[in-house]
Amino acid sequence: MGVEEIPIQDLLGKIERGEIALPDIQREFVWKNTQVKDLVEAIYRKNPVGLILLWEKPYGEDIPTVFIGESTTNRQYRELVIDGQQRLTSLLLVHKGKLVRNGKEREIKLYFNPIDEEFQLENPKIRNKPQWFNVTQIINEPLTTIVNRDRLRNELNLTDNEIDKKIYNRLEELKSQLTKERLPVFRIPSNKDYEEIAKIFVNVNSKGTRIRI
Repeated sequence: MGVEEIPIQDLLGKIERGEIALPDIQREFVWKNTQVKDLVEAIYRKNPVGLILLWEKPYGEDIPTVFIGESTTNRQYRELVIDGQQRLTSLLLVHKGKLVRNGKEREIKLYFNPIDEEFQLENPKIRNKPQWFNVTQIINEPLTTIVNRDRLRNELNLTDNEIDKKIYNRLEELKSQLTKERLPVFRIPSNKDYEEIAKIFVNVNSKGTRIRI
């Protein structure tokens, strides 16, 4: 046992492969997009975002489960999320931009301004502004394809040196934080029974959905 630090991209990979699931005592994904934004900002600023609590799959037990991501062909889960569903689902949503779960579609358009190091959800004031970048694109696409140097020079009077330091470096930092940052994970051993896990779940989730930053 003990706390292990696991990169975000590794945790999300396990979720997408169906290796991490939810026991049916877990509620739906209830965080608002503003809370998702707060989580991303906390990770970027290297603030603690809390412990992820996983339960190792008990041998031979048939536990009703729900999968966090979209449908997957591999349903051989190895671990169940006891605490951290909202955070993990939020990060998967930001990485993909859109999720479908239980027939419900959820989308987020989160933007980052590397000059001011500010995050905002899509709105008319920032739309089509060259200094605002879609976070999902930052994670998944080469930065050279999303940074328009000409517009940054012409509309914001930035020099190439400023573009490199204030734009590229900070976009790279955000991308690294949202993929390589290690989250603390504690694994509950498989010898704990379902009733014990249900009690643990009630205790750790009695504070509601608020994220502490």
